[in-house]
Amino acid sequence: MNDMMICDVGMYLPKKILHNNDLPDSLDTNHEWIHQRTGIETRRIAAENETTGFMAYNAVKDMKFKNLKMIIVATSTPDVAFPSCASYLHQKLSESHGLCRNIMCFDVHDACNGFVQTMDIALQYLNSFEEYSEVLIVGSETMTKLIDWTDRGTAILFGDGAGSMLLNNSGKVLYKSSKSIPNYDSLNTSGNKINMNGREVFKTAVRSFSEDVNNAMNNVGEIDWFVPHQANLRIIESVLKNTKLNEKSLIYNGNLYGNTSAASIPIAFHQEFSKMKKGHKILFSAFGAGLRGSSLCIQI
Repeated sequence: MNDMMICDVGMYLPKKILHNNDLPDSLDTNHEWIHQRTGIETRRIAAENETTGFMAYNAVKDMKFKNLKMIIVATSTPDVAFPSCASYLHQKLSESHGLCRNIMCFDVHDACNGFVQTMDIALQYLNSFEEYSEVLIVGSETMTKLIDWTDRGTAILFGDGAGSMLLNNSGKVLYKSSKSIPNYDSLNTSGNKINMNGREVFKTAVRSFSEDVNNAMNNVGEIDWFVPHQANLRIIESVLKNTKLNEKSLIYNGNLYGNTSAASIPIAFHQEFSKMKKGHKILFSAFGAGLRGSSLCIQI
C-alpha cells in the first residue's frame, strides 16, 4: 500500500495472555464484573525479556524502508531514562536493515495521548520539508510494570504491546485538535505506580472524545474509520451515542488487549489495515494523563 499515506503497519504482542479469571484473588473481582464495566476480557503481560525497546523493534522489523528520515517512539515506559527508545530502535534497524546514520530520533512521552501526538509531529515534517519523505512512528508500552496489583481500579485495565506505522508524504491532514484539561492528580504515576480517579477520568474522556468527533465531522463530513484509544469500551459506547458516527466505522480490540496506552491505537489500526483504501478518511482520537486529549483526521 505504498500509494497511501500509511504505507505499512506492524505489531508485537507479548506471549503471555492474562484472562480476567486469572487475575490475583486479592483484587476481589471476577470476569463478569470487569467485562461489564470495561469491555476487557484479556490482556498481554510482557516477560522480562519483552522490554519496551524489544517490542518496538519486533513491531517494525519486517518493514522495508525506502528513504527513512525520522523515527519517533511514543512511550511512557522506556527501558532507560536515556538514550531514547527511538535511538535504540535506530541502532537495531541499522544492524538489521542497514539504515544510514542521518536519521532524526526521539521519543514522545504523553501517556495514552502519545501516539496521536507522535503522528501529528510526523505529518508536520512530512508536509513541510521535502527531505522528510518517510517517517516511522511506534507506540510501545510495558504498562504492567507500573501496576499496583492490589488496586482493582487500575490492575484490571492495562496491558503491554507495541504497534507501528510507516508514513509517507501523500494524503492529507483534514482536521486536528490538541487540548490540555489541567487535572494532574486524576491520573499519574506517583510512587511509580498508576493512580487514577476513574470516575473523573471517565467523565472527562467522554466529553473530550465526543467534542472532538463532533468537531471533526462538522469539518470533514462522514468518517470511514474511527480509531479511538482503547481505554474502556463504555467510554467508546458513550461517544457513539453522543455523536453521529456510524458504529461500523469503529475499530476496537480493547477486549483482547486492554489499555496499552500509546500502543493501543496502532495495535487496533493494524487489525483493519488490509481494508483501508486510498481516499478513506480516518479519525484517530486519544485521551490520557494530564489530562490531555488529541484527535487527528487524515485522508489516506
